Amino acid sequence: MSPEPVPAAVIPAGLLLSVPSSAVVLYAWLSCRRDDCPAVGQLAGELGWSARSVQRSLRHLQEAGWVVVTERRQPGGGQAPGRYELRQLPS
Repeated sequence: MSPEPVPAAVIPAGLLLSVPSSAVVLYAWLSCRRDDCPAVGQLAGELGWSARSVQRSLRHLQEAGWVVVTERRQPGGGQAPGRYELRQLPS
């Protein structure tokens, strides 16, 4: 039985020059995920980062227009993890 292939990330060239390297790593990590709504804590655990580091990198990506985060709510009104839409060109 052969191992499952590892997804490869496509990193836009402009991204490399517009945000800190930690934000580039987060963009690549998000682009390889099948789930577009991971919680910040889940991302932090997967990357071995603090939740604050994930939030900071997300903020850099959002401010530069590379990621759009859509806030979501649980049926009972509580906050659910946001949905991350990655852009190939900044918006």
